[in-house]
Amino acid sequence: MGEDSVLGFHLVGILAFSLSTQIFFFLATLVLSGFDPLVSVSQDS
Repeated sequence: MGEDSVLGFHLVGILAFSLSTQIFFFLATLVLSGFDPLVSVSQDS
């Protein structure tokens, strides 16, 4: 039982890490393509 819980914990950690890296690269791509979220937010106000 203990080994199964550890394996599940590692799987959740891997999924969370891969998801966070995908979001990071997605935001980095937007910034590199010319989209700056800080600029768009400051223009809205």
